Amino acid sequence: MRGAMNDRLHLISDCLAEDWIGAWATEGLLEVEELLGKHAAFESFLDGDQQAIAD
Repeated sequence: MRGAMNDRLHLISDCLAEDWIGAWATEGLLEVEELLGKHAAFESFLDGDQQAIAD
């Protein structure tokens, strides 16, 4: 019985490519950059509205 269970087990390292952490980090950084870009655009939008109100 124990031998049958071991036949179905596998290591997670067998499923992961060697560069998985680099790909994960790259994807995360791209998402952070996108979020920061949206934040900057919204801040610029708000600054423009405040100038229009002051005029």
